[in-house]
Amino acid sequence: MTRFTGSLVFKLAIVLVVAGLLPLGISWWQLRTNRDALMEQVLRTHLVAAAAAAARVDAFLDPFLATAAALAENPVVSESPRSAEARELLRGTLLASRAAGAIGLFDERGETVILLQTTQVREDGVTLPGLGDEGLSLLRGRQIPWLVVRRAFPEGVGSLVLLVDLTTLHEAVDGRELGEEAHLVLATRDGEVVAGAAGLDTFPPAAVEAARSGMLAAGSKRYDQDVVGSASLENAAWFVLARQPAAVAEVAQRRIVQATAVSAAGALVLMLVLLRGGALLTRSLTRLAEFARAFSAHGFEGEAAPAPDDALAQVGRRGDEVGTLARAFDRMRSDLFASVARLKETTAAKERMASELAIGRDIQLAMVPKDFSPAALGGEVEVFAALRPAREVGGDFYDFFPLDGDRLGFCVGDVSGKGVPAALLMAVGKTLVKAGAGSDPSPASVLTQVNHELCANDESGMFVTIFLGVLNLKTGDLTYSNAGHNPPFLRRAAGELVALDRRHGPVVGGMPGVAYREDRLVLGAGDRLLLYTDGVTEARDAQRGFFGEDRLRALAAAPAASAREAVDSVMAAVADFEQGVEQSDDITVLAVGWAGHRGLESRRVAELSIANERTEIARVMQALKTFARENDVPIALRRRLSLVLDELLNNTIAYAWAEAGRHEIEVRLELDGDLLTATVADDGRPFNPFEPPPLDAPARSPEEEAEQGGLGIHLVRSIVDEASYVRRANRNVVTLAKRIVRENA
Repeated sequence: MTRFTGSLVFKLAIVLVVAGLLPLGISWWQLRTNRDALMEQVLRTHLVAAAAAAARVDAFLDPFLATAAALAENPVVSESPRSAEARELLRGTLLASRAAGAIGLFDERGETVILLQTTQVREDGVTLPGLGDEGLSLLRGRQIPWLVVRRAFPEGVGSLVLLVDLTTLHEAVDGRELGEEAHLVLATRDGEVVAGAAGLDTFPPAAVEAARSGMLAAGSKRYDQDVVGSASLENAAWFVLARQPAAVAEVAQRRIVQATAVSAAGALVLMLVLLRGGALLTRSLTRLAEFARAFSAHGFEGEAAPAPDDALAQVGRRGDEVGTLARAFDRMRSDLFASVARLKETTAAKERMASELAIGRDIQLAMVPKDFSPAALGGEVEVFAALRPAREVGGDFYDFFPLDGDRLGFCVGDVSGKGVPAALLMAVGKTLVKAGAGSDPSPASVLTQVNHELCANDESGMFVTIFLGVLNLKTGDLTYSNAGHNPPFLRRAAGELVALDRRHGPVVGGMPGVAYREDRLVLGAGDRLLLYTDGVTEARDAQRGFFGEDRLRALAAAPAASAREAVDSVMAAVADFEQGVEQSDDITVLAVGWAGHRGLESRRVAELSIANERTEIARVMQALKTFARENDVPIALRRRLSLVLDELLNNTIAYAWAEAGRHEIEVRLELDGDLLTATVADDGRPFNPFEPPPLDAPARSPEEEAEQGGLGIHLVRSIVDEASYVRRANRNVVTLAKRIVRENA
């Protein structure tokens, strides 16, 4: 018994019985309540109709009352009623109104001062009244009724009278909204009908008396055979009555009873039909339920689905929705087992991939240096960095590495994109930069070569932004090149903050054939560089706001005891700003601080730039003479170095440029202890003056060598201790070095 009462068949039967009895109950309740509600609705309708008609009449009277009041208070009319201006004002008012038939001014004795009237008034035989009660009154003409609007002048010395055609008021009280058997009437308190389809004698006397006496200002009521609604006007002591026979409402009540009976019979028939159809439907649904219980108890430990069920197949032969559901169950059974098998394979593959990505993350983080100890860097520089990928692996990287000649290379890069492709390109780019910087002292040249390699071999369309710098740990000279990267901040020891915002070329790997430029600056003791990727400035909080460059600038300008403290403050500020929001991009920060060099006080430098004209060589000779005298360079060495510079500058001016035009040649003199260095740089064609001529080149006479500068090159090599050439940032750079031997040494 319990199983039957809890079955779908029993529940469906209960639902169908309730569904059938409910309309019957509703119909019976409506039958009792709708008759009274219908009568209330009829009463409200008549009240609304009467009130609407009264409002339309008020709206009709408003402009005439306002016009009369305005004219009566107009000084032109009240103070000079006999003037031409008053006559023209009245004439314009009369012509402007279609319903106005006449207008006039009267003095305090009631005598006419001005009287203007239309042809319609003359034909009707109506005479405009003089003095009378102020307000509204009716005037019957032979053809149409007229409304008299009178307003006294402010000082009581006369009045203005306006005659208005009341024919158009019939449209305001036509009673069309109540039906053909209803009508409305507009009447005065004296019982005179102003407008309407019938007289007051067609209304119940009690209703007319209540409206005339003002006892029923607005309302509706049933009087035996009629339903009457009434409303009073605001602008006049008039009222509106709306009447309809009560038999109209009784007919509607009978129709409600008939419709309710039909609905109840239909609901009863529908209930019987549903009971029969529900019994047939639930029989198949019971079979589906038995299959579902058996299928849920099977489990998915096996590799194959269970054998087809005969009962389910029998239900599936049905052509209705139940048969479609049974066939869907049958397909779902086999598809579900196949999906479970695929899910097991996918889960195993994801676990392997997660393990491999974790290993890849460890490898990527192992590629960036972690030893920031002073012993690994030297006492002149301190370095610290932090890298936080947005995913398991990312495209950000940083690096720093010692170079020969007391130099330190460092870089920060950001690969476009994220994930494994970015990590692979990051590894390639980092390796190329470090390898190139080991053999090329020019950051611009290194980036030019890296760009060439990536453009030649990369088909993914990805690119890298890189900032590469080379710092001379002995002198503080910093040479750097920025390939589309965020500009680093330089904080001077005195507290000044400078943004190195000059870009020296586009992103690396984005465009082949790009020659990058570079810049130089000198770091002072205690200066610190802060490099970062756009993951810092583009970090977002829960409100989708950006961390921004202003916050980072404030952190870079703040004093920090060490490079580690500078980096940690940025990483902590970004973490606090994100408020636990998932990181959207890799974040990398690198700080490089130069502590200075003990021998820096013995270093002297002189620099000047000359045009590619032979007359400019004299400036270099004079600068060399001044530099040698100020720094106690022996006269003999200064004279020999003058010969060398003269030879180099003459050759440069004569052969460096194929086309005419002004070019700059930079000359730098430097004395560091006893080492005197001279550097000449130009933007001419690539040419190494120290390379020997090709083996197959024809022999030249001494005169030809002297003419081509060959004897000068031999002179250079015989005078200086070291001579080198490098092509750096599209410039020829020749460096000469000579160790000074003092007589008292």
